[in-house]
Amino acid sequence: KFVDALASNKTCKMLDLYWNFIGPDGSKEIANALKVNKTLLKLDLALNKIGHQGGIAIGEAFEHNNTLTNLDLVGNGIGDDGAGVISNALHDNKALHTISLSFNGIGPLGAEYIAEALKENSTLLTLNLTQNVIGESGAIAIGKSLETNTSLINLNLRFNKIGAEGGIAIGDALQHNDTLTSLDLHGNLIGYEGASRIADALKINKSLRILSLSKNRIGSEGAIRIAEALNENSTLLRLDLGYDDIGDDGAIAIGKSLETNTSLTELYLWNNGIGDSGAVAIGKSLETNRSLIILNLAENKIGPSGVDCIANALKVNRSLQKMSLAVNGIGSEGGIAIRDALWDNYTLTSLDLYGNDIDKPVLAKITALLRMSR
Repeated sequence: KFVDALASNKTCKMLDLYWNFIGPDGSKEIANALKVNKTLLKLDLALNKIGHQGGIAIGEAFEHNNTLTNLDLVGNGIGDDGAGVISNALHDNKALHTISLSFNGIGPLGAEYIAEALKENSTLLTLNLTQNVIGESGAIAIGKSLETNTSLINLNLRFNKIGAEGGIAIGDALQHNDTLTSLDLHGNLIGYEGASRIADALKINKSLRILSLSKNRIGSEGAIRIAEALNENSTLLRLDLGYDDIGDDGAIAIGKSLETNTSLTELYLWNNGIGDSGAVAIGKSLETNRSLIILNLAENKIGPSGVDCIANALKVNRSLQKMSLAVNGIGSEGGIAIRDALWDNYTLTSLDLYGNDIDKPVLAKITALLRMSR
């Protein structure tokens, strides 16, 4: 049998069983093999319909296995019961450093189990809980555990309906946590309240490098609070505020912060209703900013006058390497401004102008100039 071979195998270190529909029974057999296997380091069981019973079996196996470091259980419907048993194992397991539990129907109770484990576990580095339903109470529990956890580096809570209270709890945790480097809260509707508390944390937090708050409806006021934090923060490298309704007021505040911030290298402001006044502020900041490498302004409402300011900045900016202005309204007039600016710019190598109704000869010349920079 395959599982018999797995139990006795002493050479295989990676096993990929992605999308094989092994079900609860098959996962139980694999779990039994894991109890005695001492060589396997990485196991992918994503999309196998193992259900609650399979999750429980795998969790119980980790009470005996001390070699597996990477486990992927994405899309298996393990629910709170499976998450609970896996969490129990994490209290004592010292080997596992990466676990993905995305798309598993884990609710607030399951999140509380995981949070309790994080208070004691000192080896887990990456936890992915994307597209579950942990809600506000689950996020509050996770946030509380982050105040004492000293190992977790990457946390993904995308699409978990954590809301404002969950965002506030995560923000409070970031004021105490000094190990987390990457946090993804995309699509959680934390609003202004959640964004404001996270902004407070960014003023003192020195560990976070990557932060995604996209699709959270933080609004212009939330963006203003984040901008204020960027004036003081000197460690954040990547910030995603896409689809957040920040508008021109939010973009103006962010642009102003870029004039003094020296750490941010990637900024994503896609689909935010930013018009010409917001683009002008961003453009002016690019004249003095020397850290930003990637800028995404796609799917906004930037016209020729807004892009003209950005183009002028490109003549003197020497850090920006990749920019997206796709699906705006810059037209051929704006395209010509970009083209002329590129004669003086030798650092921009990638520029997305899709969906801007720019004449083909202008686009062709822009493409040629970008190739010269590569």
